[in-house]
Amino acid sequence: MRSTIDASGALRKLSGLHKQAVFAAGLAANETAKVVQQKLRATMQERLDQPVGFTLNSTFIRFARRGETTATVDFRFNAGKGTPAYKYLEPLVHGGLRRLKRYERALALKGMLPAGMMTVGGAAFVNAAGNIPAPLIVRMLSGVKAFGEQGYVANRTAKSAARKREEFFVKKTKWAGKPAGVWMRPKGRKGPAKPVVIFTREAKYKPMLPWHETARMLTQGEYPRQYRLALAKALRTARL
Repeated sequence: MRSTIDASGALRKLSGLHKQAVFAAGLAANETAKVVQQKLRATMQERLDQPVGFTLNSTFIRFARRGETTATVDFRFNAGKGTPAYKYLEPLVHGGLRRLKRYERALALKGMLPAGMMTVGGAAFVNAAGNIPAPLIVRMLSGVKAFGEQGYVANRTAKSAARKREEFFVKKTKWAGKPAGVWMRPKGRKGPAKPVVIFTREAKYKPMLPWHETARMLTQGEYPRQYRLALAKALRTARL
C-alpha cells in the first residue's frame, strides 16, 4: 500500500547538470512525501470515527538519501505486541473483509468464534475510541481458556488477578444454540452479566481511504513546485 514519489524522469532534462539535478530530485521527493503524509493523516481524521493516535501515526517516510531520487510513504509494519495498523486499515483502502484481530483468532482456534464471524465490543466496556482495553482482553481470553499452551503464564496470571472480580463465559443464542459472544459476570456483586464482545457476521468494507488517489494527486501538483525550489537551491550552492 506504499505510495512512491519517483523523480527519475526529470533528470533526463538536465543531463548537463546531473549532480545538481539528482540533489534537487531527491530533495523535492522528500518534501513532497512530507506533504503526502500530512494529507493522509488528515484524511484519516476526516473519514474514520475517532481514530486513535496509533492509527494516525501509522505511516512513515523512507526518505531519498544522497544520490537517490525516490521517497516512499508507507505503513509501519512493526507494532510491538499490538496489531500493525495496516492490517485493519488495508480493507478501508482497497475494500474487502476485515482481518481477524489477534484475540478473535484465539477465540476461533478454540472453536468459540464461528467461521465467517467477527466481534464488536460490548457497549459497557469499550473506550472512547471504540476499542476494548488490552488488560480486559487478556482477562477475557484467560477466563475462557483461549490462550493455549503458549499463553499458559498469561492464563495463570490473568486468572489469579480476576479470581475475585469476574468470570467470563461464552453465551449461546436461544434460538439456535450458536455462540452470541463472550460475556462477563461480576463476582460477589449484584448486576447482570454484560457482553465484552458480541459475535457478528464478517464486515465487508467499501474503500474509504483514497490512499493512492490522494498520493497521486498531491504528487502531480506538489512535486513540480518542490523541484523548482530544490533546483534553484542546488544551482545556488553548486560548484561549477
